[in-house]
Amino acid sequence: MPIGLLSNSDVWSDRHKAVALYFDQMALAVPAVWDENRIYQRQTAVRELADRQMLSVLKYRAEDHENAAAPIIDAVHRWPEAIRAEIEIVQWRPRTGLRATLVEHWFSEDLARCLVDANLGYLKYEAEPPFDPFLRTSARIAQVYNSRLAEIVASRLGFSLTGVDHGPFPGSAHWGPETVREVLTTGTFVGDVRFHESTGFAGLALISIQAVLPGDLKAMTIRQVADFRTRNRLALTTFQDFIERIVTSSALPEVLSSPSDAQAVVLQLQNEYDRSVAPALRSLEKSLQKIGVGAVWRALSLNTAAPLLVAGGLNSILPDGALSQVIVSSAGLALAAGRLAYDTRSERTEEVLANPVGYLLALQREDWRDSFHRHQISGPLVDPS
Repeated sequence: MPIGLLSNSDVWSDRHKAVALYFDQMALAVPAVWDENRIYQRQTAVRELADRQMLSVLKYRAEDHENAAAPIIDAVHRWPEAIRAEIEIVQWRPRTGLRATLVEHWFSEDLARCLVDANLGYLKYEAEPPFDPFLRTSARIAQVYNSRLAEIVASRLGFSLTGVDHGPFPGSAHWGPETVREVLTTGTFVGDVRFHESTGFAGLALISIQAVLPGDLKAMTIRQVADFRTRNRLALTTFQDFIERIVTSSALPEVLSSPSDAQAVVLQLQNEYDRSVAPALRSLEKSLQKIGVGAVWRALSLNTAAPLLVAGGLNSILPDGALSQVIVSSAGLALAAGRLAYDTRSERTEEVLANPVGYLLALQREDWRDSFHRHQISGPLVDPS
């Protein structure tokens, strides 16, 4: 069962909605001292996902923070001048690059002390209780630290990171101080990094899903995501198997296991999408147009169809390789067998049924606007007369 480890930025940016459309379960790791108020009430998306049993909350171990910080601390102690020359704090901001914030309890005391002493970061305190500090530092340091922390937890639990832009330095759990120095002083890295195979699965799946979703994920709701998954469970399983076959039979494993960097892997994933996934999606769309399923699909996308017909996506629309009769009834909407004619021996029909990207086509054709907004823009889904 694919399990994706979310980052806080996944939740804040609504990326968790795209992740939930692929992974069967998600997890969010938080500091061990965070209480339920900090976890759920200040992050409403986490509460909703947890209530729907789509997400579990994990607690970092104290040693996770220490292990993630160790090579950063070592690099700062060994090459303080070289690192300060690039990202020393000047007037509350790094000399070059962006500033980032590690929120309360997200870092070890040793890391905070090291960065403050080297003038590579500073602590800032809230004006209201509980007065726990957060750490302001260079975005480069925060990226390396967050990447290492996520990799350590994902490796220990066997989870997938939700895409290669997680940190953006996958594989960083195995870095030494020399690699950290290179990243902090140059802002880039090409070196001895070994990516997990799960990075390929998650990365290719999410590139594919985001290619067919609306650009603004805020238009989607978790309820819609959960309902869509239920209706298209069989199609999702077929798509998950398809992604696994692509990754294991392509050049991705070689790229993932060779010295590489995040940019190279992202490029390889995009190339694999263009080579394997996008053509399959275009082929399915063309096949649907030829056999006249477009009208049926539009009717089903209104969510007025019988649940039996909708559940499982395309495989349920055409059970057992053929559709002898389709009747969709809702406020007078009906499609009889005469509207659809399928030849059970047709290679084209079999091609549509076997196509593993039916899930992506369903995602593309779903109306992701919430019901109120949909009604305001388009009017009622069904004419009440």
